[in-house]
Amino acid sequence: MCAEVQALRVRFARRKRRIIRLLRWQTDMLLYCHAALEYERYYVRQEIDLVNMPNEKMRHQFRMEKYQDSYRLRDALQLPEIVIGENRVVVSRSLALAVLLKRLAYPNRWVDCMDLLGRERTQLSRIFNATVSAIYRKHSHLLENMDQPWLTTERVDLHAKAIHRACGYYDNCWGSIDGTARAIRRPKRHQRKQYSGHSRKHVMKFQSICTPDGIIANMYGSCAGRRHDGFMLGESNMRERLRHLSGKWGRKMCLSTTRDTLSVKRFKFPTKAAT
Repeated sequence: MCAEVQALRVRFARRKRRIIRLLRWQTDMLLYCHAALEYERYYVRQEIDLVNMPNEKMRHQFRMEKYQDSYRLRDALQLPEIVIGENRVVVSRSLALAVLLKRLAYPNRWVDCMDLLGRERTQLSRIFNATVSAIYRKHSHLLENMDQPWLTTERVDLHAKAIHRACGYYDNCWGSIDGTARAIRRPKRHQRKQYSGHSRKHVMKFQSICTPDGIIANMYGSCAGRRHDGFMLGESNMRERLRHLSGKWGRKMCLSTTRDTLSVKRFKFPTKAAT
């Protein structure tokens, strides 16, 4: 009987120590979260000064040689004078472009950009999303519509000659088409649709057409990760669009592709020299 009482006392003491450690850990986490929230709430805003920023820092932080380049890019993208985020946060287009360039320059976290950009992380995330949406609304037709003024007959012939010199087989291929998979975090719903058995991870798929000079002539997507490249080829109606462009150029033109996409008319396989 005494042995059983002693064992119960030892068990109770161990459980008590575990509860005390758990309470201490929860208290420390609550204090840490409270301090982080207070820091973001009373974060002192210091707007970034691109004019007086050294060129070396400008190059490392934003991939720009000098601040005049950011102004030219801002005007070329036709950003609005003010960018409004989801929570009605209002910033100038110069700051919005700086947030966009900083995010795309190198993989980083928003908390690491707070000191440089003078905004807390939730605002930076909303500003980035609003800027990307504004650029997409203004220039999405450059990726969706293939009837572009720069795709002239002379330009297409120049691309076909460059590909012919590289592979030495086809003389009427003006670009390459292929599907690409971008990895995403495992979704909570529709996991089977987004899972790719080929990549063995959850992805979103896109189809792009690239010309020899490195310009993306068309982008289609996104599609579910389980879809094949041939499915995207059919959904994008690329055969009819190429037939229309060939009639415009006055010559039957085609695109080079891989065997994973589809062996159909107006799509050619490159030779081993081209790959």
